[in-house]
Amino acid sequence: MPATKRRKQAPMEWSANFDNRSDLERIVKAVREMGMPNVTMSFKKQDDFEGMRSEVKNSSLTCLLRVQLECEVLDANNPLRDHVVTVACDSFLGVLRGSGKPQFRLQLAQYEGDTSLIVKSFDTFDRSFTSSTTLQTMVEDETEPLPLNELSFQWLLRMDLNFFKSLIKNNKDLGCETVDISILESVGMETALSVVRFVCETTNISDTKELVSLAPVSSEDGHKLLDMHEEHVELLEVPEEDQLERKMHMKLDLSLLYQFVKSMDQRGKLKMMMNEDDFLLFKIDMATENSFIYYLQCSKVGSDDEDDEDDEDN
Repeated sequence: MPATKRRKQAPMEWSANFDNRSDLERIVKAVREMGMPNVTMSFKKQDDFEGMRSEVKNSSLTCLLRVQLECEVLDANNPLRDHVVTVACDSFLGVLRGSGKPQFRLQLAQYEGDTSLIVKSFDTFDRSFTSSTTLQTMVEDETEPLPLNELSFQWLLRMDLNFFKSLIKNNKDLGCETVDISILESVGMETALSVVRFVCETTNISDTKELVSLAPVSSEDGHKLLDMHEEHVELLEVPEEDQLERKMHMKLDLSLLYQFVKSMDQRGKLKMMMNEDDFLLFKIDMATENSFIYYLQCSKVGSDDEDDEDDEDN
């Protein structure tokens, strides 16, 4: 009796259409810069957002990237829609860069337990798919995201994006290893003044930048807000030390901050939030609902240590 040919089950799949290939490239590259070999993706179609979300943390738990990127999500009722897809960064980047077209479609297909991610390039001229590449991937049930929204941030700093990029990149190129970030407030001065001080240090050089807000500290959503306009980015004359009271002081690995800087998008607006639980949050808000959020672990420089140093000096 001849063997019967085994019939494959119909594929289960969802699809997502992207208009800008470079946006997804930037996400995958940022994940790889964190030292992570794989990128995870999930796709949502909700009332307030439709698109891709990704949350990746490095092995030392010192850096976490949370991204959301708008795209058109199809097959809303498919059972695979609520799963997290994991794919190798190097393979994914190679396919994205090789497509040559800004528009493309991601398609998840599952045949008898084998799961693949299909990347299809789209030609807007003749309205057809010009290429299709299949990548092996893993699919797992979606896990609860880390409860980072429960962190309480006391300070919110908005500043010029290009200035911040040049500040960090230049000091990284000079071989600096750490950056001290502190917030100081004026004491006994007629004009309310707040200073955000960046000190990048190495054994050979110390570079200090003062970012100054000339207006009183305002409030936004419960945060103390420092709004750094371009004309206030650098001030030649800063108050004397005895006129400033330090409110917060943190030390951060400059290489972690540099990874974040490399993924910055010129179109975005930078917000930096600080809290007293040794976290810095850097968020780039785009013109759309897209956003890049980095949570970076810091070592807080406590006031007790500073008091001890003062005692030794005396």
